[in-house]
Amino acid sequence: MIHFFPMFGRGAAETEFGDALRAIGVPHRIFAGDISRSYRSRLGLLFGVVPRIALFALASAWASLVTSRPRPDAVVIASDIEALIFGAVRWLAGRRHATRIVFTPFIYTSRRNQRLEALRHAYYSLVLRCVDVAIVHSRLELSRYPALFAAAGTRFAFVPYGLTIADRAAFIAAAQPPAPESTAFGLAAV
Repeated sequence: MIHFFPMFGRGAAETEFGDALRAIGVPHRIFAGDISRSYRSRLGLLFGVVPRIALFALASAWASLVTSRPRPDAVVIASDIEALIFGAVRWLAGRRHATRIVFTPFIYTSRRNQRLEALRHAYYSLVLRCVDVAIVHSRLELSRYPALFAAAGTRFAFVPYGLTIADRAAFIAAAQPPAPESTAFGLAAV
């Protein structure tokens, strides 16, 4: 069982995403919320958006990791705030080895200011210690992050970025080896 936590609308289960999960037979549950992430200043982000995301994450983590039956094998989250809260709730609930936390997408950009870079690196190292897998959408990130965050012990996985679920079939087809050419008699060409 996989739990997902989209913040773009309460009806997220009835979108292409939910339809695709049902169509491919993934056992799942969607804990959706309509969280406004708009802000006009950094103070608006800090005192408006962050608390809304934190409350959503706390309620979702409690519902997913503590009260839901069956309990999930994995949860998929999409922000550093969720990673910290889900990691703490998982630890408090004693589910450290029972439920994997997948963080998607993980993006880390370096800063020129060395002090700021050291703080950001320490913060994201903590975030990555709370998750089991961080999904990246670039092969460069996949080669760079494991060395940069080796102490966190997080596994990084590359998943091509697709704008819609419908692109999934194209990704699968592109990864398959080409079928051998056939002749009129149904035999492979030599």
